[in-house]
Amino acid sequence: MSIVTGSSLVLLRPRPLETVSGSLLLLPLLPTKVPPKALPLEVWEKILLYVLDRDIDNPGPPILGVTKPVGGSRVDILLVCKGLKNTALPLFYNHARITSLASLEKFAALLHAADQSWDSLRRIPYSAPGRWVQTLDLSMLNCALRAEACRIDSLLTRLFTILPFLTRYILNPSIVLSRPATTALSCKEGISNLQVLKGMKGLLSARSITAIDEEPLVQVLRVCPKLTQLEVIGPGVESIDLDEPEVLDLTLPSDFVPLHLPNLHTLTILSTHSSPLLFALLHSPLPSLRDLTVTPYDDVPYPTSLVSHFIDTHGTYLRHLNLFTPKVWPHKRYTSPPTLLLTSPHVKHLSLESPLPHLTLTSNSASITTHPVQVLSIPRPDSQFLALLERILPALPSLKAVRTRDARWLKKGISSRALEAGVQGELREWRRRLGRHGIRILDADWTEYVEVGPIGMRRQK
Repeated sequence: MSIVTGSSLVLLRPRPLETVSGSLLLLPLLPTKVPPKALPLEVWEKILLYVLDRDIDNPGPPILGVTKPVGGSRVDILLVCKGLKNTALPLFYNHARITSLASLEKFAALLHAADQSWDSLRRIPYSAPGRWVQTLDLSMLNCALRAEACRIDSLLTRLFTILPFLTRYILNPSIVLSRPATTALSCKEGISNLQVLKGMKGLLSARSITAIDEEPLVQVLRVCPKLTQLEVIGPGVESIDLDEPEVLDLTLPSDFVPLHLPNLHTLTILSTHSSPLLFALLHSPLPSLRDLTVTPYDDVPYPTSLVSHFIDTHGTYLRHLNLFTPKVWPHKRYTSPPTLLLTSPHVKHLSLESPLPHLTLTSNSASITTHPVQVLSIPRPDSQFLALLERILPALPSLKAVRTRDARWLKKGISSRALEAGVQGELREWRRRLGRHGIRILDADWTEYVEVGPIGMRRQK
């Protein structure tokens, strides 16, 4: 038997020596498999981003300084083949998360070694992997010793010069950058592409508050027109004497140029009652500001404190206003402005801080009949604030939920006597009285409960 093959068929000849030999056509039992099409590079990038868990809003395990996660390390994707490595390597360095000083030293040494071996003959503008890094996340890098702080400051000062496409810079608040390091950040190449700046440590107010351009953070903001998120943590005002506050000269300099931040939509300034940065932001237009988180200092009058005046100035278009005091020792809370509903007429989520303010709907210059707030957050339930809230409910027709940030519903199986005592009793009272108006009471986990028996409850999302 002989086999004759063609371009698309196979013939079987059982008797090839016969003069007239029959032929049998060989048919496949299964259909011919179509060869896979080549995927575009953009599709491979999306696949690798999913595998590496590179989503910025939900980052995966850090690149350096952690143990191997379950299911294999992300480095394994670089060891499959050379072609896959060429595509995955830039994505691997895209979001750098550093968790220890040793990892930061290795990371800096790797980038500097690559930068020293780079030359312009390759027709590539910047060295790799420095040009691949777009996010530098140091939020998990704690700094407890002064020697470590100096070392971190020195490493960051050198790193800023070789990260031209950095768009997100997240620092741990325990790390205080020196003036040379902050200046290196403002002078680095590609600083205009920076979009997110978090964890920066602010300075105490001083009598030279109007020397705005001498503040390093102000110098950074002047060259970051694409900035969308800013977070600054100050040292607090524990050293201020409220009986004899310092007298500051807040006359705006004649040569002052307002900051140009047209895209800034999220601003967080904590433990800062007054600073050159806050003064510059106060006198600059922020047309896109929608989310504001500040520490209230209404007890400290203007001009010693600029916070209440800042809310009055930039609260017109806010959608989320969060008043928050960091829980650090020594801990002291100051009051909040009672005119928040008047100065922020478009807020949908209002988060208050203790002591809860006596919210008013009228003032000497303005008054409102209704407010569009939908979610109201408070630290813990308070009977006096409940009475106030019931009085102003007719002016809050859109209110759907009240959340207690520091309280949680007890688990199922607690006795009825325990449910009526303390915070749980207050929560149940809030639920009973506000439930008549269709308002839900949520705990710290954004959950509510439904009664299932005389002594039990069931938590429900």
